[in-house]
Amino acid sequence: MLQGKAGLLLFDSSSLRRRFEKGLQELEVLLHVSEKPESFLKALKKDNYHFVMIAGALALAENCKLIDQIRSLPKQGIVPILAIGDRSDSDHFRQVIEAGADRFLDQTIEIAALKLEILSVLRRSQSFHAESERMDFGEVKISREKQEVWVLDSKVHVTAVEFKILLELLTKRGEVISRESLSQRYLSLRNSSDRTLDVHINALRRKLGKLGENLTTVRGRGYLFRLS
Repeated sequence: MLQGKAGLLLFDSSSLRRRFEKGLQELEVLLHVSEKPESFLKALKKDNYHFVMIAGALALAENCKLIDQIRSLPKQGIVPILAIGDRSDSDHFRQVIEAGADRFLDQTIEIAALKLEILSVLRRSQSFHAESERMDFGEVKISREKQEVWVLDSKVHVTAVEFKILLELLTKRGEVISRESLSQRYLSLRNSSDRTLDVHINALRRKLGKLGENLTTVRGRGYLFRLS
């Protein structure tokens, strides 16, 4: 379960901090809480964490910049990121996911549901660690152990969810993978929707650059990665 797992939390809202900090401590999660992005990043560079959480009233641009900085860290670039905010703000939701967050959860989420979300991202982030071989898909190369992606020999930063979706599409390239299959395997049923999967797919297309054109939508069926 979550007992003994280490989480790094950034809260610039005292009310959110009190609620989430108390609830996670009751689950026996080891917490380090920061109130400013600078101290948050300093802690992340110094120590290892199983997951990070960003919540509060940070401006959208600051949130996205912070997530990008986390993904750029060589030591913690694949750590699961949970962003907490107002899910009714569709623009904020989309941009935070595209910036690299693995989950965007509503700030009213109950602690029991938050526990399941953390367990979910932890299981998925660890599921490929035992498979260390580097996979070569021509212009795209993938390290399962490090969850890293290179396109035309340039490293591309992807989220844990995007990595797993891309790996399945590449492994089964030329084959249509249904939306239902991708959603059930890689998205939280509690907080996912058709739009959530679309955000991840569109982010992958953008990050793959010219090769993103190979990630094709098959209307009414799902997605495939076309053979070059």
